[in-house]
Amino acid sequence: MCELLGLSAREKLTANKILRIFYSHGEEHPHGWGLALFRSDGSPVVEKEPIKSTASHYLKARLDANIEADNLIGHIRLATMGMLDYENCHPFALKDIRGRNWTIAHNGTIFDCPSLNRYVKVQNGATDSERVALYLVDEINRETTRLGHDLDFEERFAVLDRVVCDLTRQNNKVNLLVYDGAFLFVHTNYKDSLHVLRGEGVAWISTHPLTDESWEEVPFCRLCAFHDGELVKTGVDHGGEYVVRQQDLDQILMTYSHL
Repeated sequence: MCELLGLSAREKLTANKILRIFYSHGEEHPHGWGLALFRSDGSPVVEKEPIKSTASHYLKARLDANIEADNLIGHIRLATMGMLDYENCHPFALKDIRGRNWTIAHNGTIFDCPSLNRYVKVQNGATDSERVALYLVDEINRETTRLGHDLDFEERFAVLDRVVCDLTRQNNKVNLLVYDGAFLFVHTNYKDSLHVLRGEGVAWISTHPLTDESWEEVPFCRLCAFHDGELVKTGVDHGGEYVVRQQDLDQILMTYSHL
């Protein structure tokens, strides 16, 4: 299982301590690491490598320098789909037709979702996660075209909510972090696999609690949106909990045998 890290904060803070703890988990997630930091206009600066985070000299040098952020997305990869290539590392960064930046990281596996099939031949890499990113932005573009204007927050939230409901309909594991330049969208449908640490104007999101503080589980089976460190909107419970099945484990094992 990959691990996710997200930050939403009202003001920039020094993130090195949490980042070092998070990336130290690379021994168990050896197939790549990624980090997205964001400029003041919301555009991403994505750094990633298809190697173990604990073996990356570049990442060590980055973490030795001061890193200040008010929003970020981090990822360490344990591959279930796709080879160990740069193109398969998260986060994925795309732009919609109105120029809004979307930065997306996924922890999970899509076993069955017909909506993603059309992206197999156009994606740069080979992961189901990249297909999720392409699908999400396509749906944003479709709604933008239908309405004829830039989507506001409520309209963007509604599109993401529909996408999440579609992705979870067939017992797929869908833990997501999505940043649109203003809001951090968060979703989990697998028990005890995404947690939040809240403070005054700050929220850290992580697959596992990273400190001894009071981490809570992220609201389950519903899309959440964070802004300036506050949970500002929660979608309806879609009921699409991911449940481990033997056939899914067999499929993952078969995939690993080809890596």
